[in-house]
This record gives sequence, structure tokens and C-alpha cells, in this order.
Amino acid sequence: MTDIIDTELDAAARDLLASAAQDLRDNGWYQGDYYESPAVWELSDKPPQACPACAYGAMYRVTGLTFNAAANTSALLLAESLLGEEVGMIAPWNDREERTADEVIAAFEKVAGPEALARRDGKSKE
Repeated sequence: MTDIIDTELDAAARDLLASAAQDLRDNGWYQGDYYESPAVWELSDKPPQACPACAYGAMYRVTGLTFNAAANTSALLLAESLLGEEVGMIAPWNDREERTADEVIAAFEKVAGPEALARRDGKSKE
């Protein structure tokens, strides 16, 4: 039973990273905070849920949580753990001056793996 739960959580975490990568691609990437300042995006024609986000902000948004939510999902925690093996501490890695959006998206998609990317893109037979 534990193996099934672990497998399901692993798949959920990888799906979360695939979705967060797409969120960053669609809405933009941000550094220094979870989301771009409301003062900036309120002046645009984008809805608040479509503002640029950092690595954590995108993961929280695709889980339906806000950055200050008290409860994290197991998938979110596992995704952070999986990504941490690839990049180390996520927030400082995201916020490095030389970091680019393409690097963040590529790391998310690399850790998500081809099966999660196929599910995200509707190309899975599952």
C-alpha cells in the first residue's frame, strides 16, 4: 500500500512541476517575491491570478493555494523535495541575479519528466 501511495504522490508532484512550468511560461516569471507586485499588474489587462510568479508562487498557484496558506499538500512538499535535489534551496536559486525564466522552466520540466509533461499536454494514454 505504501508503494502505491508513494507512486501516486510522486506522480502528483511531477504533474505539479509540469503545470507550474506551464504557468511560468503562460504568465511570466518573477524574482524577489512570490508574485509580481499588485501595483504593477493591476494596471494591466491581466487578472490577478495571471501575474508573473516565482518558482514557489507558480507551484502554489497551480495547487490552488496562496503563498501564505497554512496547509501544504503532500504533492507540493514532494515537488519541492524533488526540485531541491536538482537546484538546492529553491528561493535563493530562483532569485539569483543571473537566473533566467528559461532555466527555471527547464528545471521544472526536467524534474517533472516526460510522463508528467505528456499528461500536462494531453498526450498521455492514461
